[in-house]
Amino acid sequence: MCGIVAYVGHQNCESILLSALSHLEYRGYDSAGMAFILKNQQLVRLRAKGNLFNLSDKLLKFQMMSSSPIHAQIGIAHTRWATHGEANEMNAHPHVDNEGRIAVVQNGIVHNYLAIKSRLSPKVKFESHTDTEVIAHLIAFYQNEKGLDITNAIRNTINDLEGDLALAILSVNAPNEIFVYSRNTPLIIGKCSDGYWCASDLVALNACEKYMRLPNDTLAKISAAKISAEKLARETQITEAKWEAEWEAKWHRMPVLNIQKQGYDSYMLKEVFEQPKIIANIARWDEAKVKGWKKGIKSVQLIAAGSSWHAALIGQYVLEKKARLTTRVWVASEYVKANPPLSACSLTLAISQSGETADVLNAVKWERKRRKEQNCLYQCPIIAITNRKESTLAQYVNEIWPMNVGVEMAVAATKSFVATLMMLYKLAGIKTEELLPLASEVEHVLRTESTRMREMAEQVIKFPLCIFMGRGLLWPIAMEASLKLTEVANLASLAYAAGEMKHGYLALLSQETLVICLSCADHQVEEIEARGASVMRLDLEGEQIHVAIKTLVCLQMLSYYAAKLKGLDVDRPRHLAKSVTVF
Repeated sequence: MCGIVAYVGHQNCESILLSALSHLEYRGYDSAGMAFILKNQQLVRLRAKGNLFNLSDKLLKFQMMSSSPIHAQIGIAHTRWATHGEANEMNAHPHVDNEGRIAVVQNGIVHNYLAIKSRLSPKVKFESHTDTEVIAHLIAFYQNEKGLDITNAIRNTINDLEGDLALAILSVNAPNEIFVYSRNTPLIIGKCSDGYWCASDLVALNACEKYMRLPNDTLAKISAAKISAEKLARETQITEAKWEAEWEAKWHRMPVLNIQKQGYDSYMLKEVFEQPKIIANIARWDEAKVKGWKKGIKSVQLIAAGSSWHAALIGQYVLEKKARLTTRVWVASEYVKANPPLSACSLTLAISQSGETADVLNAVKWERKRRKEQNCLYQCPIIAITNRKESTLAQYVNEIWPMNVGVEMAVAATKSFVATLMMLYKLAGIKTEELLPLASEVEHVLRTESTRMREMAEQVIKFPLCIFMGRGLLWPIAMEASLKLTEVANLASLAYAAGEMKHGYLALLSQETLVICLSCADHQVEEIEARGASVMRLDLEGEQIHVAIKTLVCLQMLSYYAAKLKGLDVDRPRHLAKSVTVF
């Protein structure tokens, strides 16, 4: 959920760390911080609550108070989504040891941090309520009490930590090197002409020419000139030469990433308007790409979370109706607990925009494990729909179906949701000629419905409760619209199937309730109005699979306008992060 950046090279690092962090704020914006080592080997730490503007102010004040230019060429930085300890400066990363000689940033969770904290007390003074702080103190303990050098102190510390995490570590004992480590959590190294970068996501590595994903359970030591790395646990040891060859083969050419707003006032609005092109691209998919996937398959199970789960519900409709395959949809966090029976010839389709969603990864790992323990009848493939081919999810599935929609910078899913729907439509066997006209239809909706959505938003924000109601494909669309309004505009919202209105939901209706009806019957609207609630209708014409996406696009704009009218940041909703990498 948090974002890590590190740099070592020949440039002054402070401003470029800030710039890189700005591309990772979607991963968390409760607080931010950085640490760097000066030429005199002094470690400097700056932290601030809130967004990067506050950290930038701290840096500016530090620069103004310094008697000479900083000239730090090695540093680490972090933007935080709070898990342990409230969102304040005290709990912001980086965390340091009591002597201020070691700085640590982390993305992940140390499950046994309380046990480590107890072990180190009372010799250590803790200043925060986070799990990350114990890492800095434990490294210092191994150096000061056990006499280990910095590399072995870090190695021993990592072996003591329980949980999935990624780390970047600075130490004045190694003033020209950054230590990075990854365990089931993404960390990407970038190579540029003047040094090396490291970050939680490719979007922070725009200045790099090549990149590679740090292999799992690998500790790397990075200087401006080179990288050395070791596996901390290896069942079969390999020669250093072979390890170096493996390492070199992992580098990839850096892709061109479109991470500018291009004249739009927000990433969300930009990404909404990118959807017609995405629809056209997926509609043109060669049928041969997906034609053979049903061979030997008798049923499908879809595993997803959040917006992807809503898309999966629509996928269930079309796969059963068009492909005639029995389909079941699981909320990823419930899949392992439910322990559903293994079905012969059942395809598992995992959906995650980031490919890092913790609950989806946990479900896929568990599914792989239990299939391996069964006989060959249960060896149908596990396939991922994801926007990140280099993600953790990609390492645990048999095949990837990439969305290829470019970087989605806004926290709220828009274009990735539509891409998932289009891919599920194609998998269900819906032909290109049926789907291609949808691109121009959505473009028309964006041109003609924008004013109406703004007018609706002006009314929506006046109500303490908004209920979305729909049937068929529009029921999951109602659920997604409700989630968007809650996420982006911070409004209380519910969604339910139109036929369920009389089964309890009538109790919520009053003059303070707004019901948005998606292609509902007239008699249902009359029943709602008879109980004093206000009603808005959104009835679009066309094929059902077209209407679902066109309605969704309208409601994306509704949420956008509601948030703007309330003066909210549509790209960074309160308390939320784009990639949910922790349980």
